Amino acid sequence: MENDENTKPVKKINFKTKKSFKLYHRGSNYRDGDDPEGKECPVPWEWVDNKEDSDIIVLNVLDNLSEINSIERFNYDKNRQKLLLMSMESTSNYDVMITKKKYFDYAIDYRLDADVPIPYTYDFFNFSKPALPLKEKGKDGRGIAAVFISNCSARNSRLEFLKELMKYAKIDSYGMCLNNKDIYEEDQGDSAWNSKMNTIRKYKFTLAFENSDDRDYVTEKFFQPLEAGSVPVFYGTANIADFAPEHSYIDANDFENAKELAEFLNHLDKDDKEYESYLEWKKKNKLGDNLEHLIEIRKLNSICQLLQSIKGLWKNPYLTKWNRNDVSKNERACILCEN
Repeated sequence: MENDENTKPVKKINFKTKKSFKLYHRGSNYRDGDDPEGKECPVPWEWVDNKEDSDIIVLNVLDNLSEINSIERFNYDKNRQKLLLMSMESTSNYDVMITKKKYFDYAIDYRLDADVPIPYTYDFFNFSKPALPLKEKGKDGRGIAAVFISNCSARNSRLEFLKELMKYAKIDSYGMCLNNKDIYEEDQGDSAWNSKMNTIRKYKFTLAFENSDDRDYVTEKFFQPLEAGSVPVFYGTANIADFAPEHSYIDANDFENAKELAEFLNHLDKDDKEYESYLEWKKKNKLGDNLEHLIEIRKLNSICQLLQSIKGLWKNPYLTKWNRNDVSKNERACILCEN
């Protein structure tokens, strides 16, 4: 059908020249609390209640999964609106982050090479907190390591590995999975988070076993023991070194099997000097470049940084000065970098 001669062509809006932005999102997850009205951003922005009034429509995997699954049929004005995909959940658990990526204009997620990364290094972490004295760890019947796991359907083999590990080392499991321990009354806090922090600081080791092995998927499970002064034993992504101070953790990937890892943990349990070497970074407050970069990036308001990136005022430093040469360009999570 030919166009009516009186119909004017629809002009696409140039987002690079827009002076302010309106964003729409249905749901409550992934809302930065530091600047909820966009008043402190160099690029003014605000949330709106009507999708039709917005410039950018925000969809995330927790609040809007059904819309993302059928994004091909999502109703919006492509001439004046853009789509933003957000997630702090792994791509293994939500593969739409990969399979539906081509339908989105921007990406904010946990991967360091997203348009704006949102790692789990929350700004309330205090990694300079001193660890408990060694003599205060493992008292009153505690084992050498604590673990909290409540998702018993992980995409990787963490539970099978943990089950095997528990045969050879005294592991106290406080979560719903393979539970063998209850929180000590003295460690009960005013929230589940604080109860966990009170608990793990009294252990030499804390098992930070992630529910998937995806690149860059490192959650609070790893950063909590770093703050608490309990050495993390990590099970998950192969690039955990990108997230940690030097010699601050033990990587399960470095061992042939669970028995070999248990033997090493039991060895460190008997060798105070070697064990304490894993806490030297904390005593000297040497966070290292990798952790400092994560802390720096997490202090930023993710929406504000995205808008600045759209206008060419900012670019994710993991794509520039902290360049990740180990990740090929076609594997990177960013969408703006493809344009």
